[in-house]
Amino acid sequence: MKSVISILGRVAAAAAALVTVASMLGSAPAQAQSSYDTFDSTVGIFNCSASVVQLPESRDSDRALVLTNGHCIQPVLDRYLNRGEVVTNRSLGFLDKGYFKNVTFYGGSSPTQLTTGTLTDLVYATMDNTDIAILRVDKTYGQLKTSGVKVRPLSSSHPVDGTSIEIPSTYWQRAYSCNIDGFAHELQEGPWLWRDAIRYSYGGCEVQAGSSGSPIVDVNTGAVIGINNTAVEGGAECAMGNPCEVDPNGNKATNPGRSYGTQTYYIPTCFNNSTLAMNKAGCELPRG
Repeated sequence: MKSVISILGRVAAAAAALVTVASMLGSAPAQAQSSYDTFDSTVGIFNCSASVVQLPESRDSDRALVLTNGHCIQPVLDRYLNRGEVVTNRSLGFLDKGYFKNVTFYGGSSPTQLTTGTLTDLVYATMDNTDIAILRVDKTYGQLKTSGVKVRPLSSSHPVDGTSIEIPSTYWQRAYSCNIDGFAHELQEGPWLWRDAIRYSYGGCEVQAGSSGSPIVDVNTGAVIGINNTAVEGGAECAMGNPCEVDPNGNKATNPGRSYGTQTYYIPTCFNNSTLAMNKAGCELPRG
């Protein structure tokens, strides 16, 4: 891996990061059709974007779960996760990195800071077959809701081709809008292979560095149906920054201008309420 610049969770250039909020809001996408506003449930996390999601069985008394990419937890391990590696139930108490542990919760049609929190545990993370990290914060869903956070549900259904989607990024404080344009059988980027990746339609979802971990939102329901992951930026085929699609026969193709997300519908199969249960019957998360 070259550096964090290799994938969307990398640090964006300092000059680009100084884009004014006013100019970004001027190009904000249309309001979602659900009862949620664009930035509801979004979370600002170091070097990436994230969201707070409530699983179907989660209770308001449970401490809330934050969802982002596996490659976004690089500061926890001081490296990227290896192919086939899974990390579960790791306390972040040892981590003397407030810049990573301290997060901000947003809401509204334009990004409005509502409250802050601290990441306490890395519940689950992998870059094997998918690119997911689930973290726990020091506040319950009920406490966040009292602070005005409108928590989105995490869908337990496979996304549907053609669905209108929105991808709100707290890093850039802007959102991208397009449709799901099918699914890649496999997506290879460097040493990693991600299965059944969500492919975005051309026009509207040309995601930028820093948008990794942003929720993929079903515009009609308001539910989170995936996590923004990567984009084709050019370079050697299937290398870092230039993911390629791999069909069932092993044929590889790089599609310039394409961006992709990772699936999340199976996450609830491995939880009891908001507690990870990898031995639960029907659990579909990679086990390493």
